[in-house]
Amino acid sequence: RKAAELAAEHLNEVGGVDSKQIKLFHVDSATSGPIAAQRVREMFAQNPDIQALIGPSGSQESRDVLTVMKEKQKPMISPASTSALFSSIDDGGYFF
Repeated sequence: RKAAELAAEHLNEVGGVDSKQIKLFHVDSATSGPIAAQRVREMFAQNPDIQALIGPSGSQESRDVLTVMKEKQKPMISPASTSALFSSIDDGGYFF
């Protein structure tokens, strides 16, 4: 989390990305796939201009959140999801 905040701060200091400031949102998934997906839906409802998602950490959460990200046609990066499922799942090109 702190690394993402530091990166956003540095990028925003030099004008952001494509002249747009980066804004980070932190959401607690409660280590539950369904809760994670619901909270991501709520996050999009409150902030429809979200362009991408980093996280969640767990494979089950990532699987459920990926459904939302495919609906929204937005990419997600999940650096800690290690399930073999992600080698063959239809991610629509949105999972990294």
